[in-house]
Amino acid sequence: MSTFRDIDLKFTRHPITGDVAQKSDNSAIAQSIRELVLTSVGDWGYGADREIGGNVYDLLGENYHPLTGQNIRGAVFEVVTSFEPRVELRDVTVQSMMDQPNAVVVTITYMILNRPDIETVNIPLVRLR
Repeated sequence: MSTFRDIDLKFTRHPITGDVAQKSDNSAIAQSIRELVLTSVGDWGYGADREIGGNVYDLLGENYHPLTGQNIRGAVFEVVTSFEPRVELRDVTVQSMMDQPNAVVVTITYMILNRPDIETVNIPLVRLR
């Protein structure tokens, strides 16, 4: 079974080596999925990486509507299946935060390839005015 590793995007120091700490396995993949969902197309500058992103944040409007939830769900499915090859996406749900009209919680359920466990990551999305 292989181990997936990514750098910790909080850029914390490894206590022994002093290098940037790493995340591994599900922590690395959950971090990657979160960043993909929060990234808009064009955020990565130029070249092939310019197309990475889901534009999910742009879909948050002033008032939540079920169609908005479906659009967000589709955008999350698209970005995760396109740019995170280490997972098999199982489900994406979008739930409105009733106390905030322009906020949702996206719950992504997935399996890491060649592993039996089902994992979940929750991503709150709030559009600031």
